[in-house]
Amino acid sequence: MMKQSILFLSAALLVGSASAQKTYRIQGSVPGAKDGLKVYLTDDFQQGKGGLHDSATIKNEQFELKGKAAWGFSRHVSLMVDKNPGVPRDRKMVRFFMGDEQVKVECCMDSLPGYYYNTGGRMENVIITGSKDQEIYQRFREQVKALRQKNSELYDAYLKEYHIPAADGTFNTARGIELSRELEKTRQELHRQRMEFMKAHKSSVVSAYLAVEILGSTNSRFTAAEIDAIAAIPAASLANSTIMKEVKKMAATAKITAKGKSYIDIPLMDKSGKTVQLSSLIKPGQYNMLEFWASWCGPCRAEIPHLRELSKTVSDKDFNIISISIDERKADWEKAMKEEHMEWTQACDPKGWDGPVAQRYKVQGVPFSIILDPAGKIVASEVRGAELDLVMKNLLGDKITAF
Repeated sequence: MMKQSILFLSAALLVGSASAQKTYRIQGSVPGAKDGLKVYLTDDFQQGKGGLHDSATIKNEQFELKGKAAWGFSRHVSLMVDKNPGVPRDRKMVRFFMGDEQVKVECCMDSLPGYYYNTGGRMENVIITGSKDQEIYQRFREQVKALRQKNSELYDAYLKEYHIPAADGTFNTARGIELSRELEKTRQELHRQRMEFMKAHKSSVVSAYLAVEILGSTNSRFTAAEIDAIAAIPAASLANSTIMKEVKKMAATAKITAKGKSYIDIPLMDKSGKTVQLSSLIKPGQYNMLEFWASWCGPCRAEIPHLRELSKTVSDKDFNIISISIDERKADWEKAMKEEHMEWTQACDPKGWDGPVAQRYKVQGVPFSIILDPAGKIVASEVRGAELDLVMKNLLGDKITAF
């Protein structure tokens, strides 16, 4: 039987005066915890040492965290219990909103979410009270619970019916496109509900957090003006919050590959080792796909068989694939191209993460794709698999007859 322990935390609100400021104070009780275990309080949106606000050592199943100065705004924080020092996978983590207020968190220790994704319990097991912004966020979570569940079920079906067979060379394209359409519908509805909730709670830091969720995966669905509009929804009173500062940075990055933006011309290396401009590889008057990848990237290599299939399915008079590697060793790039039988246009940015691909396009991970229209304007990004097939079908229509 699972040994159950309850984590109790409460925050006392100190009344500001000439000699004291309103600050946080967290008292915790962790039944079953060993003496000497560390507890850390961090701001999820504050980088470096400044993100760690406090730490405490558990003794007799108790700990206390107390602020020395008022925050002045609510933060999205993490409370981490180092359950098994030296084993990061065993760490427990609760993420929530908290300002200079009284907060209580309750959860069985064995049911607490893990530090890493899918290692431990779920946030649904955690009861958090006393935080105004957390209560607002919980209302949003409840509002979209059924929609998130539907999205999860559709994605599981996509993995089972398209992605896994595709990894073995079987492309169930029609079914993959059908599921991708349904997934896009749920994403659009979730976006609509996020936007409405943000507008209804502009003064809450939750509105800024939801903006982060939107801007973190735009896939070039929004124009630069639409991105600015999303970032402008949270109230001006939140400008100094760490989350709002992140919103501004993310909006600036998202606008680089915003819908309707022209591609950025950058220097690359061709297969012969000569420097060429990206513009010389793009075929005007047709759709072009920039596929950023690397030989050492497993997901990149897994997508290449699909690109081979797509290159045979869609006429090269309508669609041009340009694979751009960020390999720093030319030999590694050449070996991968040969192994993968990549017969379409190839180029490389040998400077890797320090090169123009990462610096100009702000590519933070591969694979990463950008679809350009015949005028060189961005119409989509970060699409692969059947989602890419759906995008191309929507763009080319009856010109694609295979699906």
